[in-house]
Amino acid sequence: LNKFWDRVNSITDEDYKRAAAKSLVWSLEFLNQIRNASQENDIYGAITSALYFRNTIGEFVAYLNKKHYTSHIFRSLKEAESFDILPDKFFELMYTLGASNDLNIIYKSALELWENCLNLAKNNNINIESYSSINEIVIEGKK
Repeated sequence: LNKFWDRVNSITDEDYKRAAAKSLVWSLEFLNQIRNASQENDIYGAITSALYFRNTIGEFVAYLNKKHYTSHIFRSLKEAESFDILPDKFFELMYTLGASNDLNIIYKSALELWENCLNLAKNNNINIESYSSINEIVIEGKK
């Protein structure tokens, strides 16, 4: 257990930013699934993808704050209340994505949360726009 905590405490700021970037990239996959489900009028697909989208966005926010949740993302919104760095309308949009069964609301909420997270990433020197693979995400000029 001591070795585990030593490893957790040795995570660098760059490691956290790289993990945040990768979570943000994964969230784009689920945003696209939500979009596709919306276009196909597939409410079940949209709801399922929205839940995965919430997970990856929650991970992005935790890593950006150099934190780890003590519980699953669905119960971790309470933990996120203590975070200093949050995207605009984070709680409102996360709750909406977890509760809505309206395709239009799910898609619009996911898209707004994605854009808010992308802005937050840019403000924290995380650039996911110019990469050829997830392994080449640039963090503050480093690969």
